[in-house]
Amino acid sequence: KAFEPRRGNLVRNNVDPYLYRERFTMPKFLLNSAGDQYFLPDSTSLYLDHLPGETRLRYMPNTDHDLDFDGDAQPQGHQSATESLVGFYK
Repeated sequence: KAFEPRRGNLVRNNVDPYLYRERFTMPKFLLNSAGDQYFLPDSTSLYLDHLPGETRLRYMPNTDHDLDFDGDAQPQGHQSATESLVGFYK
């Protein structure tokens, strides 16, 4: 059963980070997959300019939603993602 509008709004207000984006004033590093099954590559155009402060974005090429390069759940994509994150925080 779907949420009633009032209850649905209460849930959304607590779980949708876009609704409290003003709190995210710290530097942000967004790491997305170019081949994500759930989010299109241009979906950042809907929210990226609305995030306050420094925001950097990297797309991992040839990966799916979990940053797996070749579908065998090996960490090649994860290692590259980790290296990107470490570089951002240095």
